[in-house]
Amino acid sequence: DLFQAGHKFFAKKTVSGQGKDVRCIENEEQFAELQKQWHHDKYILQEAVRQHSFLSSINPNSVNTIRLVTLNDGESVKPLRAVLRCGTLRSGKVDNLHAGGVGIALNRDGELTKYGYYVSGYGTKTDCHPDSGVIFEGIKIPFYEEAVEKALQLYKMLYDICAVGWDIAITEEGPVFIEGNVSWGLDAIQICHGGIRKEWLELCQKRGIKIPK
Repeated sequence: DLFQAGHKFFAKKTVSGQGKDVRCIENEEQFAELQKQWHHDKYILQEAVRQHSFLSSINPNSVNTIRLVTLNDGESVKPLRAVLRCGTLRSGKVDNLHAGGVGIALNRDGELTKYGYYVSGYGTKTDCHPDSGVIFEGIKIPFYEEAVEKALQLYKMLYDICAVGWDIAITEEGPVFIEGNVSWGLDAIQICHGGIRKEWLELCQKRGIKIPK
């Protein structure tokens, strides 16, 4: 029985993004309804992750993930920027900014910076979570250094890809990698961190990519 002991799954279309076409499957009836669509679309099923209680205190309605972007300049792999994505009542069971979630920049030590940002159409910025009221600034994300280290280890297995955005959940036992994205959302990274032109031009130069003037 897939759903014994309260197990839940998330069904995601294999070709989609921005939190669209994600469904929470909690019982046999919902699973049967999903199966009816299998001849139209392809889905991947992932068992629901139980996030760290600290992250649940910020927002318990979705798994709030780290989007960590890593770069490969042809000589080494390194982290570029990281954002904590938090779901809201508006975004429901997903944390994507394009669904109404809020993104907060993480510094190199895994601490949240002062403001969280929305994408256009959902708001501007806020210094606290809109539903729980938790203040962002100074919050230290558990297991952050371990998450970065594991992302770099995984990235070395994908050496021909110049940039990957990892979605990482944090559990009581440590980081769990949900997925890696080649289209990793430059807009969200720049909204939260500001421009990354310098780093991107350096990457292109080392990879031998010519940028039109």
